[in-house]
Amino acid sequence: SAVGELMLTILASFAQEESRSVSENMKWRIRKNFEAGIPWNSKLLGYRLVGDRYEIVPDEAETVKRIYDLFLSGMGPLKISKILNDEGRLTSENYSWRPNGVSAVLRNDAYTGNLTLQKTFRPDYICKTPRKNDGECAMYKVGESHDAIIPQITFDAVQTEIARRAGEWEHAAPKASIF
Repeated sequence: SAVGELMLTILASFAQEESRSVSENMKWRIRKNFEAGIPWNSKLLGYRLVGDRYEIVPDEAETVKRIYDLFLSGMGPLKISKILNDEGRLTSENYSWRPNGVSAVLRNDAYTGNLTLQKTFRPDYICKTPRKNDGECAMYKVGESHDAIIPQITFDAVQTEIARRAGEWEHAAPKASIF
């Protein structure tokens, strides 16, 4: 009936507003944690979150160092993932290695003892799809928040090498033809 449909619409509006309110409260709490330098992600290869601080897990830290060493010796993520799998090393969630996982480790500045918080955000409380933060929200940099596994100079060398290899790939790729 028309009355039932009206009542359902009103209740749905209340539910949606409650969802928005909960989402805003969560965003506020996360933002306050970021301002205090508290990491959001407890899953980081080489570390475990103990309280509000990362502590090194020695076996996993060796895997992180191995990834950086292999990359700087000239290997790419595919080859590195094959080597790690052959050695029986697993990701932080106990999966076998894939090239994108290796790339993620190589690009993560958390291994230097510094944190960049809010690299992604969720602009919409309804669909909750995360997006890369390209300046839409504040990012938080926390220096020396935990013990480093990788020295900053090594991390910088890896970033330079990633950019160099990307430039080579761009020049080596065949140009598309309009015909």
